[in-house]
Amino acid sequence: VADVFNASGDAYIENHRLSCEQRKAIEDIRNCRTANLGGHTTHCPTCGIIDISYNSCRNRNCPKCGFQKKIKWLYHRKKDVLPITYYHVVFTLPEELNPLFLFHPNQKLMYQIFFQSVAKTIELLAKTDKYFCGKPGMIATLHTWGQILSFHPHIHCILTGGGLDTSNNTWTFKDEFLFPIKVQTENTVSFHYKDYRDNKQKVMTLEHEEFIRRFLQHVVPSGFMRIRYYGILDCNFYNHRRLLSLQG
Repeated sequence: VADVFNASGDAYIENHRLSCEQRKAIEDIRNCRTANLGGHTTHCPTCGIIDISYNSCRNRNCPKCGFQKKIKWLYHRKKDVLPITYYHVVFTLPEELNPLFLFHPNQKLMYQIFFQSVAKTIELLAKTDKYFCGKPGMIATLHTWGQILSFHPHIHCILTGGGLDTSNNTWTFKDEFLFPIKVQTENTVSFHYKDYRDNKQKVMTLEHEEFIRRFLQHVVPSGFMRIRYYGILDCNFYNHRRLLSLQG
């Protein structure tokens, strides 16, 4: 991504109207871990070796920085895992609403409504006898891209296979219940994607300008939280020891 921005970013900025977040994403990503952001040293007290590294941009849209943040986030989430079954649920925005979300002047509000709708749906269903009549826990993550960098807002949810019955403080449940770059040329970039129509891996080639356009569609408003916690996993409710004790 940084190579594409270095090759064609300036021309794209000159010819397109971009938000402040999109401009910052381009500048940060192409300067990440280069001399433009300075550097730092790491010293090993045992062997005396000094390692010199360039600083990271820490932009949430940067693929280089995002990988390290993902590893750190997964490490902390593993410590909170309960000895229960979890389920993966995906909520996809109807395609007809894509333009409303993409071009709305308050995009942050639209994504907040999307999150709230998903959380409310899970909460209402979990309360019914058909499921488990309890308060579940959910981690919800917003993704805005499809396999070919198209605008495709959807929310991935990790849902507890059961919930807390707050009326008697017991656990209730039922038993049944990013695109790797491949090749870049002077004017094009190719990457792998999965075509769900025939379930095969394919390669797509785009002009730099079109690649940048698709990438910048997924730069969310500043300060917007892509990952949210609901139900018994909400930070205002969560008590790991208490939930463990209810598992018997």
